[in-house]
Amino acid sequence: MIHSDNILQSPKMHPMYTATLGDELVICDDLEKVGYYEEGELDYFLNGNVKAKNLFGIVICFEGWIEIAWGGSSFKLLPGYMTFLQSGGIGGMIGYSRDARTICIMCDEKFFKPNLSAAESALFTSEILVKPYCFITGHGLESAKHLYMQIKDVLEHRDKMFFVRRILTGLLQTLSFLCLSIYHGEMQLTDSRFEKSHNDNIFHRFLGLVQTYYVKHYEIKFYADKLCITPKYLSLLVYKASGMHAKDHIENYRLNEAKSLLRSQQHNVNEVSEMLSFTSPSHFCRYFKKATGQTPLQFQRG
Repeated sequence: MIHSDNILQSPKMHPMYTATLGDELVICDDLEKVGYYEEGELDYFLNGNVKAKNLFGIVICFEGWIEIAWGGSSFKLLPGYMTFLQSGGIGGMIGYSRDARTICIMCDEKFFKPNLSAAESALFTSEILVKPYCFITGHGLESAKHLYMQIKDVLEHRDKMFFVRRILTGLLQTLSFLCLSIYHGEMQLTDSRFEKSHNDNIFHRFLGLVQTYYVKHYEIKFYADKLCITPKYLSLLVYKASGMHAKDHIENYRLNEAKSLLRSQQHNVNEVSEMLSFTSPSHFCRYFKKATGQTPLQFQRG
């Protein structure tokens, strides 16, 4: 997948079709691929790691399956399922079936971001924390594919067109609201979290706090104090809501941030250690090797 810091960067995306608009928009798909992927063809994607800063994206699976780690959790997209990639998330693709067929759109938020009200944005963010993916019905799936193909066509013929940026943002707006409408509708039908219990609200607020503070604060007490509850009570609520301990959520964000920084090749191990507030580079190296089985340098060299 694509690494993003302040802008999108578009490395070689073989074996998928890829089109870009500078460093502001990247689309890729393998809808026209014939046959199965060969072993090793997708290693680039599976070894990648994204830090989504100022980024909005949509991924839709049409055939096979793909598995994504994002925001401290992992999930599998089956045919007809989609997910959103939002600014602030960290992760990457960790699994891809040999018969998978997908589309992916990622854009810098300065170029395009769904025009949501503050209330709509808060609701959407809360829902994504609960369930990061949803199923698209047959008609919705075809409509999404049609809009994607229009975006693809505009990028391929941009030299012969006027108002390319406006056309693209218009199509992206239509596609994103189609997907948001489908997602929001499914949440209403299958989930009662629009009237969240007190415990659910605490869990969602905890995840939002972790996303904001995980670099410098990895003690459960810090988050419990922010939420005005005891660490023991927070740990219990988080485990009941997610099946993961609060400490694991914090560590997942921290570890994924470390992977993203190392993969970017822009910082050495000592710099990454300092950026993530480790007491020393040796402490960071021990932490990273225990979590991944590799030293930071081995991971960075791939």
